[in-house]
Amino acid sequence: MGFDLFLVGPSEGFFAGKDGWPEGAYLGLGATRLGCCTDAMDDLGMLNGTLPPDQPDEETFAVPQKSVEHDGQLEQEDDKGSPEYAAYQAAVDRWLAYDPAAPGIAYRKLISNDGFQVTPEECASALAVWDALDTLARVAVRERVRLDEETEYGPNPTGTEQGATAGVGRDGSYVPDPESVWDSWIDWLRRAQDAGGFWVC
Repeated sequence: MGFDLFLVGPSEGFFAGKDGWPEGAYLGLGATRLGCCTDAMDDLGMLNGTLPPDQPDEETFAVPQKSVEHDGQLEQEDDKGSPEYAAYQAAVDRWLAYDPAAPGIAYRKLISNDGFQVTPEECASALAVWDALDTLARVAVRERVRLDEETEYGPNPTGTEQGATAGVGRDGSYVPDPESVWDSWIDWLRRAQDAGGFWVC
């Protein structure tokens, strides 16, 4: 199983059929690689375990049905042009983006490909935890994620990590590694924070 992540703002025009695919608006991650990142996030306090209210259902909104012919057979399906369906879909969208205002990102949004929306506020809250770490703590997190990955996939022959001091600049600052799934994930969260969040599909 894998996850398809889409930046909300840049992707909306594409999904509405108006624009071509925007550069950098997509990130694909296998379940194990994303799991390595969420495990580290959980340990750092970048996630929260809050649950949303109950999922909206069509019956509550009395979504009307209409008959549609498929292969010579009449079938019933939602009348997607009805105001009831529009109200139901708006409620579902709010549910998918539900942000309880707790610190970090709601964990449930990162373990399901049901289309949950991680909000810019959730991204900012998670990144605040990461940004508060000192350089060596950041390197340790990246190394932990790399080792978790190696446990599942074996060593990355193109990776540049070389132990505890890798990723430390001459001025003592943290230097991201373009081959690191963790650094790519942090970069994704930063871009999502400025782009309306992201969908997890």
